Amino acid sequence: MSLRRFSRFAGAIVTFFAISVSSHACKPAAEGDDARLRRKFIKDLMAAEEGGKTAWELSLNEDVHFAEGFCIEEIDHRDRKFIRTFRRMGHHGVVRLKTHGASEMKLTLSGRAPKHPSSGKPVVSLAVQGDFVDSFVLDTEKFEHVTMIPGALLAARPWVDLSISLSTWGDGMYGDCQSSVTSIEGMEWTAP
Repeated sequence: MSLRRFSRFAGAIVTFFAISVSSHACKPAAEGDDARLRRKFIKDLMAAEEGGKTAWELSLNEDVHFAEGFCIEEIDHRDRKFIRTFRRMGHHGVVRLKTHGASEMKLTLSGRAPKHPSSGKPVVSLAVQGDFVDSFVLDTEKFEHVTMIPGALLAARPWVDLSISLSTWGDGMYGDCQSSVTSIEGMEWTAP
């Protein structure tokens, strides 16, 4: 074999070896159990009858921003199934709401009330920009309340502050995220 033929042959072997090694190195690693379980959990969450919808509505609504007095969002799940998502609130919380001109808006607030054996049933007071708009009594553990916000309170402002205050907030509650038991599970801000 001549030197010229040998160098072509050797070059072809080196090229073949380089392609084999590089194509093997570029293959994605096998998916681990953690990644597979994470993807399955997200699929299950979104496939839950109302679960995925509720989770995304509370956390990603661009017209509703939880400001002061609220803890980070928490998710309850049981037997690998989504149950609910919520934010705990102490004695007072502020939510920023995006206005849509001067038209009246509907606020639907839902959640769970604190246990109140000795302090009485809490009264929730709602105010927009400091102006009282509504109040209601939390007489059951789970609540949903609808309030109409007058357009006059929303006019000429791109955002307004909604203050939510509780008259009492449960026995042994201190207002921090570990002990606050009033939870907001839903907040819809829509045109009537």
